[in-house]
Amino acid sequence: MYNYDDSGRLMSIIDNTVIPTVTSYAFGRTTMEYDSQGRLSQIENLIEPTNNNPVLTFYYRTTYDYDANSNIVAIKKYKVFKSDPAHPFLQEDSKLTYGSTVFPVKIDTKINDGSQFDPELDFTQEYTYSAGNVVEVKRTDRPTHYNGYNTYTTSQVLQYDDKPNPFYGLIIGSPDVSTFSKNNVIESTRLYTYDTNGLLSKIALRDGTSETTYEYESY
Repeated sequence: MYNYDDSGRLMSIIDNTVIPTVTSYAFGRTTMEYDSQGRLSQIENLIEPTNNNPVLTFYYRTTYDYDANSNIVAIKKYKVFKSDPAHPFLQEDSKLTYGSTVFPVKIDTKINDGSQFDPELDFTQEYTYSAGNVVEVKRTDRPTHYNGYNTYTTSQVLQYDDKPNPFYGLIIGSPDVSTFSKNNVIESTRLYTYDTNGLLSKIALRDGTSETTYEYESY
């Protein structure tokens, strides 16, 4: 469930999600804060197990920094322990670089596990745009203990439909390439259904193991 303020800004998301490895169900609440210019400045995500399962001892906080043009230039995700909220652990650190588009052409990311000085992952993603969509993602992984201190480079070519992407420009967490493109990414392993307005209404795996449905508000 999505909740908005009087200005139409997204303020919270409430989610009841099945998480078999944690509990039968978990109650998730995501809250947003905005700066004086109306820009998203912070997101907090709290998951509370139900059915008498142990309450988690931490939650996540994501912060956003902007340049003079109001482009997001840094996204930091922290693991915040309820016993010591004043000293959160920096778990993910992303720096965004822009070219001639309103969306980033490069993102440098470090993901930490036990130590912020020896990251689990350290990589760069470079984006090639065409007709308002990211058509290629080139990823370079720098040496870390996770990959055996080797360097890897991979490339992914993306295909799109001709329908509007309802998540275009929507930032609600870590950088996500699916929000940088005006159309919807399509994959051969999935089936796509659209409503009468041309908006994505369902994505289903062809093998029938999973499906996601979307509903939209009227304005």
